[in-house]
Amino acid sequence: MRPVPVRLLRAFCLVLAFTTMSANAQDAPARCRDTGENAADRLLRATFDQPAERPATVPQPATETAQPDKPPGTIEAGTRVRRLVAAREPSARLSGSSVQVFLDLERTDPPWPKVELSGAARTRDHQPGAAPNGPSGQPVDELLLYGRSPIFAQLRQQNGQRGIVELDFPRRAGTSVQESWFLIVALCDADSNRVFAYGAVEVQVHSLAFSAWISAGLVALIYGLLVWVSLQVNGDRLRRAALLIFGRAGPPRGWRLAQASSPVFLSQDATGVASLARLQLLAFTLAVVFVYTYVFARTGELAALSEDVLKLLGIAVLGSSFARIVGDSGSVTPENRIWLKGKGLVVTRDDRLPQVAQLVCADGVVDVARVQAIVFSVLTVIALLWKGPRDLGGFEISQETLYLLGLSQIAYVAGKAIPAENVRRLNAEVGAMRAAERELTAATARQAALAAGAPAEVARGAEDLVTARNNWNAALTAAEETLTGVYGTSFDAERLRGMRV
Repeated sequence: MRPVPVRLLRAFCLVLAFTTMSANAQDAPARCRDTGENAADRLLRATFDQPAERPATVPQPATETAQPDKPPGTIEAGTRVRRLVAAREPSARLSGSSVQVFLDLERTDPPWPKVELSGAARTRDHQPGAAPNGPSGQPVDELLLYGRSPIFAQLRQQNGQRGIVELDFPRRAGTSVQESWFLIVALCDADSNRVFAYGAVEVQVHSLAFSAWISAGLVALIYGLLVWVSLQVNGDRLRRAALLIFGRAGPPRGWRLAQASSPVFLSQDATGVASLARLQLLAFTLAVVFVYTYVFARTGELAALSEDVLKLLGIAVLGSSFARIVGDSGSVTPENRIWLKGKGLVVTRDDRLPQVAQLVCADGVVDVARVQAIVFSVLTVIALLWKGPRDLGGFEISQETLYLLGLSQIAYVAGKAIPAENVRRLNAEVGAMRAAERELTAATARQAALAAGAPAEVARGAEDLVTARNNWNAALTAAEETLTGVYGTSFDAERLRGMRV
């Protein structure tokens, strides 16, 4: 008899091993460190879906010595996985993608530091043992009749035998508007890789798409109402601006709506200048409303706001309030402003539209404090939208970021309260113009009074008048550049030049 070739024998062994593994893939026991696409199925079979007609069993340690009648990892009959009482943690922070439950171990169980957690989820609409037959008359696997998914389980807190476990909602949740899921967490002995107990809690969640559309729709509704109010309040300003820009031909269709829909336009102050503090408050408020509504639409419960979110809103509110209280105290003095407007040098522009440059510029120069506030505000809003839906109640902002936002607001308010260098220079130059005007007026009056006097007095009066006129013209020339830098298009340079004598 010819010996069997070694290669043929190896191939036969490989085929046999592959066939055996494929046949037992669905019935393989669940282990703590199981991975693969069937890990959730095996975990459910060994815990929540253990058959009622025979007790479910637990896997043996994978490190034990193999025996002919009990290979490693087999389930030993008669050893049932115990179900623990799992309930929502009343004081836990609600999240848009996870839930916290508490579990109590028995005295004979391993302590929490020696427990490994594995999670799985399955839908409620499932009747074990009631699987119908398929088209060919063969029984259909009951696991195919309901949704199941692996989930992430993490121990958040433990005190003695009690532990608080956080369970993620299944990522698969989203095929229906509303789904009822059982979240199962398996407790495993880390040393022996043995499942000794499990807990289950039922949650009602809406789909991701439904929650996102609801929250986005509410934010869009609020923003639309703000745009409508802005159109009513600033309608005259928009009409004058359109006449100035487009003339009698009129603006294109939708131009007014596009202008009013700009967040910069919505955050302008009463003079038509873009306000950084108001824009920050608007952005933070809409971001919090979106996340808050998303959590409510996802779980049907209201979420708690973390202390950092409240601090964030408080910084924005205080910055806007103090900026309004301070007003223009750091700008041109009221006396100089009244004199400039009385001379027609500075006009109130009812046709002026807010510009993005006004968010980073103040009194004609770029304000670095405003740039810093804008950068960190954008980063904070992105972090809130990214991490907030998962845990709004536990959303944290680094203390350094909060300090920077607070310092940026203080610098912004201080910039409005403390005059900038060009503003101080303008106040001095306008003060010189007013003094030169008084001197010119007095010299003109003296010259008129001395018209019939002695020739020497008339000559001296004429000399004083020439000196006053030169001082007046010099004051106008010195202030022109500063007026242009501070007031921009609101300054009438032609009128200033026409005031020369």
